[in-house]
Amino acid sequence: MTRVQEQLRNQSLDEVSLSAFKQVGGVIYPDAAANSNLKAFNSILQAFQNVHLPTLAHIIPNTATKVEHTPTIVGAFEEVVNPSTNQVIEIQAFQVVNSSVAPVNFQIGCSDVGCYQQTVDPTATYTVQIYALPRFTNGQGKLAFNQLDGSVGDLTVSVVYSFTVQ
Repeated sequence: MTRVQEQLRNQSLDEVSLSAFKQVGGVIYPDAAANSNLKAFNSILQAFQNVHLPTLAHIIPNTATKVEHTPTIVGAFEEVVNPSTNQVIEIQAFQVVNSSVAPVNFQIGCSDVGCYQQTVDPTATYTVQIYALPRFTNGQGKLAFNQLDGSVGDLTVSVVYSFTVQ
């Protein structure tokens, strides 16, 4: 067993981070003595790639979640979905229901930047076309909703999302 394999043998993937590799730092000049360690490290990387890359960005089964949100403020973005750090979600459906007797305008955004705007007719349901939204988001970019006019409680937002392999 090489020195690299010995060091990594009892370590879980949760303990391995990019910052740990950066701490070592510097340029590596492989020589004949390091050749076996480099081969061992390469085999570990290839094993990881063979397991994880074929499923990258695929939906994780049984993780579909539906979230409903009624805005509490008119004219400001409110968080609808905000994944945790190291989580990536795929938005699968987005629907807005207007319970008022007047049309209501809304925006959908990533964090607090609007990327989609639409009007919902009175007492109607509007299904947002998924291609118009950011389909994937992570813990650094929450999916937000902004009711632009009308009264608080006029709109109800429903979002269906699933976690993806990252």
